[in-house]
Amino acid sequence: RRHNRADAIRFCQEIRARRPEMVFGADLIAGFPTETEAMFENSLRLIEDCGLTWLHVFPYSARQGTPAARRRAACSVANPRPTMRSSAKMAAMRAA
Repeated sequence: RRHNRADAIRFCQEIRARRPEMVFGADLIAGFPTETEAMFENSLRLIEDCGLTWLHVFPYSARQGTPAARRRAACSVANPRPTMRSSAKMAAMRAA
């Protein structure tokens, strides 16, 4: 990625300093096969740190032939209920 966490937070702060009425939103994917609990918590903190107002949260869906889809198949064996886990994560993000 071209931008990091600090860039996103700084951008939101700088724009709000100039235009306090400005709101930001984001499209997010929950339940990516390699996502750890620490990564998920980091996403929640970023939502808060950026003061995001509008969130469009979607569950991860595999695209056939991609590395993530192959990883998802391996994760399904270890975690037989990924959809339920993703749903809980999406709800937590929407509540942030």
